[in-house]
Amino acid sequence: MRFAFAMVLALAGASPLANAQSVDLTLPATVLVGLPFTVEVSVPCGEPGEAPPIPICNGASFARFEASERTAAYPRGPVTLLPFDPVTYGPFIFHRKGPQYLIVWSTEGEFLGAATFVVRSSRR
Repeated sequence: MRFAFAMVLALAGASPLANAQSVDLTLPATVLVGLPFTVEVSVPCGEPGEAPPIPICNGASFARFEASERTAAYPRGPVTLLPFDPVTYGPFIFHRKGPQYLIVWSTEGEFLGAATFVVRSSRR
């Protein structure tokens, strides 16, 4: 698990693909064991007419998610990403508490973004 987190951080910070094509993931403030949540995926494109847009900003594209927890429930099909329009995707349900991650890949296998978070117990 530690290796996987190191890999996510390395991909997010050092990959030229992460700089060339990327998405922003917004997760809820708290993720609880066994409770569904959604994420917001947005493509950070500049204003029209500014610097040349990154390729993902030229139109709709497809992406897929990968979760750190093998037993996590989430839609396995591709999601359509639209420049300038955030997309809400899910539901995701994680069954184990502790540190987890989500990775977003293009359908061609390029790294687009990642988010790390902590799943908390639903008991108080």
